[in-house]
Amino acid sequence: MEELTLEEANRRLAEEGYPPIQRLPADPAALTAWKRMVDAKRELDETGEVSAGTLLAISQFCHCLKCPSYPRGEMPVYCLQGESERRINPMNCLCPSCAVYKMGKMQGTDYYCMTGVPEGKLVAAGGVVGAAKRFLEHEVEKGNPGKRLPERLMSVPGLVGKRQEDLQRELPEKVPGWS
Repeated sequence: MEELTLEEANRRLAEEGYPPIQRLPADPAALTAWKRMVDAKRELDETGEVSAGTLLAISQFCHCLKCPSYPRGEMPVYCLQGESERRINPMNCLCPSCAVYKMGKMQGTDYYCMTGVPEGKLVAAGGVVGAAKRFLEHEVEKGNPGKRLPERLMSVPGLVGKRQEDLQRELPEKVPGWS
C-alpha cells in the first residue's frame, strides 16, 4: 500500500480542489474516503438532502459495520436511515460507542438496526439532515481522513468504486420526512 507524507497528500488534494487533511493516514484509501466525505458535505450543503453518497461517507465512521448484530450487505448508519429489512440477531450493540451516534445526540437508546431512526432524539440535532451535516462538518473541520479500511470492507457491494455523482440521489423512503 502506498503511504504518502502529509505534505504530499495535501498537495495532491489541493490540485483536485479538496481541503487538506490534518493527520495521517495519507494513503490512497484514506484520500478516497476524504474526498467522498468532502463531496458528501458539499452535496448536502447544496441539496439539503441525505443521499446514498452521504450515508456512504458517514458509514466509514459508523460502528454498524463492526457490530455483531449488523446484517451484512446492507447500507449501515441505521440511526440516520431507518431499520434493517433483514432479521437481526441482537447481540452487543455498538451504537453507544459510535461517533455518529454521539454527534447526533442519540444517547440513551440503541439497536437502531431493529428500531429505526430515533426521531425524538434527532430533533435536537436538526433531524436526519442536521445530524448528517453536523457530523460531516465536524470531521472535515478536524481534517480527519477516516478509517484505514479498504473501501470494499466499508461499503455495500453495489457502491464500491463509485464517485459521489455516480450514486443515486434519492433513496427509498424508510422514515417519514426523510430527505
